[in-house]
Amino acid sequence: MAHDILIIDDEDDIRTQISGILSDEGYQTREAANSVDGFNEITARQPSLLILDVWLNNSELDGLQMLEIIRRDYANLQVVVISGHATFDMAVNATKMGAYDFISKPFKSDVLI
Repeated sequence: MAHDILIIDDEDDIRTQISGILSDEGYQTREAANSVDGFNEITARQPSLLILDVWLNNSELDGLQMLEIIRRDYANLQVVVISGHATFDMAVNATKMGAYDFISKPFKSDVLI
């Protein structure tokens, strides 16, 4: 079975782009646009990997707040944090909080893979 990757990003085009790239590589993807939908997806079936945007417009929680809860409640879930407004400090903070990696948007396909 293909690895299940959940993509949580408030931008439809970013979710579609990431999903397309990963699907072409044989991964099964799911998508959510906000924290509530994201946690519903995680609860329904824990993914192998979570790609999580830092800034989530129209969401109860932002990505870093979600990461804090995920580290507490789903300690084994690997999380890659992404952001189009990244700073070095934000990347360091996300990895200190337990993110596996941090990718700045826009990114190249090979960096995502």
